[in-house]
Amino acid sequence: MENQCEPDPQFADLFAQVSDLLTQMDALKSELAGLDHAAICPSCGSKVSDTQRFCPECGCKNDSYGKWKAEAEAAEEARRAAKDTEQADRKARKAEKFAQETVFETTAETRSADDVILSAADATTCDEEY
Repeated sequence: MENQCEPDPQFADLFAQVSDLLTQMDALKSELAGLDHAAICPSCGSKVSDTQRFCPECGCKNDSYGKWKAEAEAAEEARRAAKDTEQADRKARKAEKFAQETVFETTAETRSADDVILSAADATTCDEEY
């Protein structure tokens, strides 16, 4: 709603302020409508739900029809991907921990019962010599 005539110079600043405030109000209306999964009709300015194909007031086509659903699906897909990544990381850490434990078990020196008996006999012999 623009005025085509030139305002008096004494009122020019006031008209500029009003114009700026109207622009800010339109931006805030759009933001508020977005929170309700709705849009503002570009033709008549009424609130139109994203689930409606056309404006109920003037019949103008709603360009944001179904937009929130696509955004919600994308957010859900991102959440699932993050969860899958977290599970994969957890499995990798578990496998790494298991591999480290296995390495310790396999690198430990294995001794037969005969070796243990001989070692004990050697220790006894050493004690007798001193």
